[in-house]
Amino acid sequence: MQAMVYFFANEQKHWFEGLGFYVDADCIKCVDCRKNDQNIKLMQKRYQILSVKKDRNAKEASELKGIALELFQLGYIKDLSKVNRIG
Repeated sequence: MQAMVYFFANEQKHWFEGLGFYVDADCIKCVDCRKNDQNIKLMQKRYQILSVKKDRNAKEASELKGIALELFQLGYIKDLSKVNRIG
């Protein structure tokens, strides 16, 4: 069952006239695909945070390597040597 979302008149005007979006749009992806996309974005964010951290402890380094390997397997990281350099 799909939840109904209601917009106030000012919100509709902003989205439709200001941004050019159709307010009564349907989702393109299923719930599982959207959750998967959200998880990948969270992994990318965590990867970014850990990769620039200068004083990573062993647990964080291990987490970073695991995330990097998963992102490599998903095709988001193209160079395996980048994953292998994490220590």
